[in-house]
Amino acid sequence: MFTVEMLAADHGDCLWVEWGSGAARYKMLIDGGTANTAAALKAKLTALPVAARRFELVVITHIDSDHIAGVIELLRAPDLHLSIGEVWFNGYQALRDFEATRGALQGETLSALIQEKRLKHNVSFGDRVVRVPPHGPLPTFTLPGAMVLTLLSPRDEELRKLRAAWERECEAAGLRPGRAPPQAKGEARRRRAREAALAALEPLVERPFEQDDAPANGSSIAFLAQCEGAACLFTGDAYPEVINDSLERYFRAHGNAPLTLDAMKVPHHGSRNNLDWSCLQRFDCRRFLVSTDGGIFDHPDPETLARLVLYGAEGCEIVCNYRNPRVLALGAGALTGRHRHRVTVPDEGQEGIAVRLV
Repeated sequence: MFTVEMLAADHGDCLWVEWGSGAARYKMLIDGGTANTAAALKAKLTALPVAARRFELVVITHIDSDHIAGVIELLRAPDLHLSIGEVWFNGYQALRDFEATRGALQGETLSALIQEKRLKHNVSFGDRVVRVPPHGPLPTFTLPGAMVLTLLSPRDEELRKLRAAWERECEAAGLRPGRAPPQAKGEARRRRAREAALAALEPLVERPFEQDDAPANGSSIAFLAQCEGAACLFTGDAYPEVINDSLERYFRAHGNAPLTLDAMKVPHHGSRNNLDWSCLQRFDCRRFLVSTDGGIFDHPDPETLARLVLYGAEGCEIVCNYRNPRVLALGAGALTGRHRHRVTVPDEGQEGIAVRLV
């Protein structure tokens, strides 16, 4: 078994990953969504026996609040009896020792919580920064249950930019980097009206591509997860350029064998600036996971949806954890009849969705 559940995370990411069988079942958490997501996380954990409330790995891909805030609330919760094997997170303490944004203040808070709870932090990387080295093989790790993770992002260049942005934001807030800020209030859930209609897809892919340049997004931890013959690409909000470069290294190390993905978590919630045609043509992907309610930034962008359908595997499936109007529009009969893709969303009145890869 290898499943990925996209919890209701507002405009963010919160991915609950499980693998194994019978009594040998394992879990990994990738991001925690917004502060609102913590309630769903706590509910899933408290529904389990205390002995099963364990994540082998918790990955906080980067410091933006729609990825980090739910983890902060989860770690603050009393009496959860939560066990965590290791945390991957590039906080300022790691960046400070690295040769050398939104969300830096929450990054400071999470770093303090990790220290307070004495969690194993980046131990797979020698207690230093999670990074793809400029040369040599890509870092690879095997979790219990034969889950193999191959790190694809971030690179040194993006981490240097994050460090500079982190320091600027802390300075503007009157905070010394490396010290937790006062506890922030919970965030309100925000939505906005959206234009859902999608016409022909071909003109959308002809629009020029401009890569994201936000330092926090570029610092995203991204990796390929392989287990029981299935593969999923977890991208955070990473830059396509970084993913492309690492995949080229991966191919060279594996004899240029083709890569088939059972799923890909679409980077940055389907932003037009984080996934281009060249990235999609480096693998054959059957299923694309889109995590967003469309709030705040109006994701996913129509250009990205068009790229998924036209450059993804023929007959691919687009899965969203909300009944996102733009994703629903992509499932219109005229479009699916022409391009033979599928759209899967939660049932009416539901939020969040789980996908079984094997």
